[in-house]
Amino acid sequence: MAKNSIFETLSHTADDQLATVFGELYYQLVQHLESNSEDCSKSICIFKRFLNLKCVPNEELLPQLTRICPDLTRFYVQNVSKINQLVDHTCPESVCDQYCSLVGENCQVLSCIRDIFDKVGPKKPISDVQLIILDATSILFVTFKHCNEYSQFYASAPPIFNENINILFKLCNELLFQFLDFVNSVIIDDNEDADVELLNSILKATFNIGTVVSNLELKTMAQLWKAFTSLLQKYSLALRDHFNLCQAIEYFCTEIEQKISTIYDIPSKNRTVMLKVLNFLLKVVLKLCEYFSGFLSKCLHDLCQLISLLYHNSSTCAKYDGRNLEIALEIENNLLPAIDPLISTLMKEDTFVEYFFDLKKTKSNVSALQILSVILQKLVLSPPDSVRCELFEAVFQNISSCMAELHFDVRIAVVPSKSLNLPQEVFLYDALLVHMASLIICVVSEQDFHCIEKLLITYLLRSPVGLKLFVCDLWCVLARYGSSELCFEHAKLLVTLLKQIHCDKMETVVIKSLLRRFFKFLSLAQQQKFISFVSNDLSTLVGVVHPKMKCTLSILDDSFLRKTSERAQELSVSPGINSLDIDLLLNVHVACKMNEITTFKQQIQEYILSVWSQVRGTQFQDCGMFLRCMQPLVMVSKSCMLPHGAVLPVIEWLLHSESVFLKLLVLEYLKSLGLRKADDLDIDKFSTSVSSLFRTMLKGQNVLIREQALDTFSYFSHVTVYEKIIQFTIANEPELSKRVMSFLQSKVYLGCQKTCDEFLKSLLQNRQSKTVRNRPASTEFVQTDLNSPQLKKIKLNFDFDREIVEIESRLKSLLGNLNSCELNLAQKSTLKRVVETTDKLRSYL
Repeated sequence: MAKNSIFETLSHTADDQLATVFGELYYQLVQHLESNSEDCSKSICIFKRFLNLKCVPNEELLPQLTRICPDLTRFYVQNVSKINQLVDHTCPESVCDQYCSLVGENCQVLSCIRDIFDKVGPKKPISDVQLIILDATSILFVTFKHCNEYSQFYASAPPIFNENINILFKLCNELLFQFLDFVNSVIIDDNEDADVELLNSILKATFNIGTVVSNLELKTMAQLWKAFTSLLQKYSLALRDHFNLCQAIEYFCTEIEQKISTIYDIPSKNRTVMLKVLNFLLKVVLKLCEYFSGFLSKCLHDLCQLISLLYHNSSTCAKYDGRNLEIALEIENNLLPAIDPLISTLMKEDTFVEYFFDLKKTKSNVSALQILSVILQKLVLSPPDSVRCELFEAVFQNISSCMAELHFDVRIAVVPSKSLNLPQEVFLYDALLVHMASLIICVVSEQDFHCIEKLLITYLLRSPVGLKLFVCDLWCVLARYGSSELCFEHAKLLVTLLKQIHCDKMETVVIKSLLRRFFKFLSLAQQQKFISFVSNDLSTLVGVVHPKMKCTLSILDDSFLRKTSERAQELSVSPGINSLDIDLLLNVHVACKMNEITTFKQQIQEYILSVWSQVRGTQFQDCGMFLRCMQPLVMVSKSCMLPHGAVLPVIEWLLHSESVFLKLLVLEYLKSLGLRKADDLDIDKFSTSVSSLFRTMLKGQNVLIREQALDTFSYFSHVTVYEKIIQFTIANEPELSKRVMSFLQSKVYLGCQKTCDEFLKSLLQNRQSKTVRNRPASTEFVQTDLNSPQLKKIKLNFDFDREIVEIESRLKSLLGNLNSCELNLAQKSTLKRVVETTDKLRSYL
């Protein structure tokens, strides 16, 4: 039929001849599409006009429309292939006309498909419209994929190309929204396997569209996945044996991991959008898990890796890894809230908890402990009917492998709970301890409690010292909140164990310390009964019941204490540290904490100094042996009050190590120096040495080391130490001085966002008392005016003028040095106020 006769027929055809006209139009359109002739575009326009005729009945058109959709789809896909070739052309400007023609034809096809959806109408059986839906998904997939690939050329492409692709993308978005509404209205009999299979094929095609939409517009992605999840929600029961859930979960987890890996390198504006995308993808994962709850066993690997990945990117882990803390906080605030309900859903799976207690599958020890704490807390808040004892054994084993991270200042956020009475942020150690104890008390039955007792005894006797302390704390919590009768039986059990252990073992000290804590939880009658039970063991009786007699009778045998002196002599003759020294150091540390070394203090100090000298001159081939030795050595040096001068050179040597663990240990020791009197210390020499060490610390890339170094710095209240550190950093590292001064302004030196007046007041009070100030619970000073009556009552026991002159000269010297640094006006102004305040104080005095 000729083109003119077609238009004439459309204008004058009667209703009873419409079927014949449609047949002619369909035949002509198919011919043009197959031959890809120049008349394709006109044929599609004519076909559209026919569809829009109100006289055309919808029901009669449905079979013909089902036949025409595959041809339109095939034509559309061929055009997209040609468009891609034109985009890659060496001279895109020369093919602009051809490009615009192809894009125009595809725009007409998109419009035609939309008209078909309108003509077919909603609420049709899925079997009648399956081909229309699947053809539409093919068109949407190739279009969004083309737009996704084209985005790489967008900046360098000719403007006419970009205008056309924008039009195509807009039409495709409109078709997508219409397609999603149409699919959601389809009638499906979920009792019919054929309908469910068709629905599954449509979901699979829709999922494929989503894989290419995720890199495009956020609104488009959100609309698609919302429709996808709503369709799954309605038919999740019927689709459990058909839908490939593992493929979907794997895709989302991989997509989230890839996007998180790039989030540290993109600008702030783009990062905000990326976090929104990640948040939405996490919500899709959560919905999938909710819809298929109880059927997620095959997806646990990907889901557990996802949870571990997100905790690994939290601010707590970022401090250890030296990553950008600001970005880590953004990730934590935007993404971690979605993990909590995800873990709650996954805990309904039988194998989830056991799976996650294998910490080797997590990204890091810190993230593993965070997840462990969350799981234990959820078990406490929603206790199951029973918990196998293997779960607690797995917790102990995993905690044992993470003791270094567990015992340092690691804080985590917890879900507030009235029953646990926990604050919003707690130490990781405390959280695990409370959750473990609560779980045992709430869940473990009387019949299974003997398994817990067996675990406590096993790990008390056969575990590293760090885990021993955790077991002791856990057992004390159980003793405190359990029955006093049970506590008494446990105390008798520990006494029996004590008789079976050699007196110079570390376990002896640990058990006696635990018994002393148990004794407080016994009733008066039970305390008398316990004294009768251990009356034959004077050492245990004195150690547990009569703390005031420690000065005359030690709970440790003299043979153990004498061994340290003998070992010191052996080291002077035959150098070399072994496991015996580690055991001795651990025992000495515990004894020092209990003030049990008054008699042999000098001998023990000599032994520790000899071990320091051995460590400094030894090249440890075994890193594990090195760490095992250094932790107790630093701890015992801290508790034994060693002379500063003997230990400082060794600390300087240690701080050049690459080990974060060792640096943290040394910082802990330096805090103890800051809190002690400096009677045996050359202030100038000590200040110079510590200044050099802090400079090394503060220049490092590790965020945790820098924060701990600044925190340690705040323990030194001696003014000379402050000024030496500041002057040293200013003279040697101007950029570093900014960081130090910023810290001082916010924490110690300038009074935590208060005026400089308070700092001077605090300084004068320190000079008056001539004692070392303990670190305050809050770093803020009480705000007091210099003219207040309280300050006028201050009487200093030294020459006012001489001291003020020294303060003034030091501060002016400091200000002069800072003028050469690139400080902002606010910092310079603050320091000038220090000098002005000094003048005020001098006039007052």
